Amino acid sequence: MMISKISTTCLALALVACGGGGDGSVPTPPVPKPNPQLNESNLLDAAAVAYVGNAHNWADYAVLYDDLISAYLVQVEDGTHDCPRGGSVTLKREGQRWNYAVNNCQTQRLSIASGSFEVDASAQSGAGQLTVRLDKLRLLKLWANAPDLQFSGIYQHDLAAGGEPSQHIPKASLTVQSPVSTRQYTAISRTTEASRYRVQSSAFGVVMNVVIGAGYGDAFVASADDGTTISVSSVATGKRIELRSSPQSSPSAVKLYTDSEFRAAVQRAAP
Repeated sequence: MMISKISTTCLALALVACGGGGDGSVPTPPVPKPNPQLNESNLLDAAAVAYVGNAHNWADYAVLYDDLISAYLVQVEDGTHDCPRGGSVTLKREGQRWNYAVNNCQTQRLSIASGSFEVDASAQSGAGQLTVRLDKLRLLKLWANAPDLQFSGIYQHDLAAGGEPSQHIPKASLTVQSPVSTRQYTAISRTTEASRYRVQSSAFGVVMNVVIGAGYGDAFVASADDGTTISVSSVATGKRIELRSSPQSSPSAVKLYTDSEFRAAVQRAAP
């Protein structure tokens, strides 16, 4: 956001223009400086949005993969297949591509009302890789007190030595929609050491690049496009958030939040 600034008055302009000995030019007003995208007023909300993003594209996807997508490993015949606790998925297989349509599928941990997904193990997916495509999978009450969420995206898994997908994801993108917001996660990558992604939320006005360490949400860094950065770490009583004007600068502010304060911010950011 640009702050408008009146640098001179009309009278001052007139004096400069008519003053003796001058060249008649009007000084160029200074360029207004933008507000820092991440600042003391929004750093808690920024941390919560980043934390929720980690839950969406890491923890939630892992459950989705384990409970639903991994079924492609055992289903080889076209047709309708029952889900563990009710509902079904319908498979149409094309070579090394498994295309599933979901109909109120109740897995051990998830309730998936509708949508579809494809698991692509063909050569087009890339050597040593497997591609998972999600198309409007509607998950009911994924989190307690949360609205229904719709997941669409593409995940590329590296294959382990035994041919099964590994936890190493070199490339992915994900869109999560709720009745009140849309979140786009791009440039997702994951190794055993860290998870990275770029998040843009319709409910939060700052786009951030996030790096989260191997400990789920214990420590992470989020940077806006103007370089402003927050570093979040766990302390005995909750979370410590450091604000910097650039990733390399010293903290300009340090805030401590209790576990309950941080949980409340995450709940606000979750829908």
